[in-house]
Formats: sequence, C-alpha cells, structure tokens
Amino acid sequence: MDGVQDKGNPPGVGLTRKGWYRVRLRVADVLSNKVISIEVDPNVTVRELVEAIIDALKLPRNYLYSIIYASKEIGPDKYNMTLRELGIREDDEIQIVGRPQGG
Repeated sequence: MDGVQDKGNPPGVGLTRKGWYRVRLRVADVLSNKVISIEVDPNVTVRELVEAIIDALKLPRNYLYSIIYASKEIGPDKYNMTLRELGIREDDEIQIVGRPQGG
C-alpha cells in the first residue's frame, strides 16, 4: 500500500498519504457485526481501503470483498477509484461484505 500507518493503530488503520488530511469512517462487517472506526486519506483507492479493513478486522483473505456505501455495492470493478471520486467523506458509514472465492 502507498499509505503510511500510524504506530498506535492496528495494521491498516490510519492509512494516509503524505500531505493529505484524513477522514474517519465507520465500518461495519456484515457477517460478524463488528464495527470499527478507520481513518484514511480521501485519495486512497477502494482497493487500499478494503485491504486496510481486512487487516483491521482480521478478515479471511480467501473472500472477495465489496463495500456498501449509500445503499450501493462497490465491488472489484471499482477498486481503482478513490474515496473522493465516490463521494465518501468524513463520518460516513460503510459496510464490508465478503463472498467466498472458488468452488
């Protein structure tokens, strides 16, 4: 990841790029009902956000993850978009949904 991690936070939390401010998001894991707050740079990609959430929640890596924001599923086809491009801002709430891969 291109981000920088704050030493006091779990891996992936506090993801930011030099020179940018951070936004705090509330993240809910649909399967486990765990809820965390995460601070990220609004210019990180969805891929970087998903990786940070997976690390922070210790989610299994053998799942394909999407986030849900404003009642819309944002999946791997939009992983290269930034949070800013998607309109995700300070204090927004997102959910993460995982689906098993393989068969």
